[in-house]
Amino acid sequence: MTAVTDWDRINAQRLKERLKKQYEYDCGHGIGAYMAKEKQECEELHNFFVKFEQKNCSKKLFVEFIN
Repeated sequence: MTAVTDWDRINAQRLKERLKKQYEYDCGHGIGAYMAKEKQECEELHNFFVKFEQKNCSKKLFVEFIN
């Protein structure tokens, strides 16, 4: 039997809270709605960073390696 660490307790609490939010959202919007909303938010965030990198990182950066 392994000991329960503080991180195990914290992660279990986070999972419990996330699953509660998912259940409550799905009850009001239909099964799978929470996951669809979460996926949409991740895609929007990804697109933001893609555009940000295209805008700000288009210049070639020279990196010097120190030996």
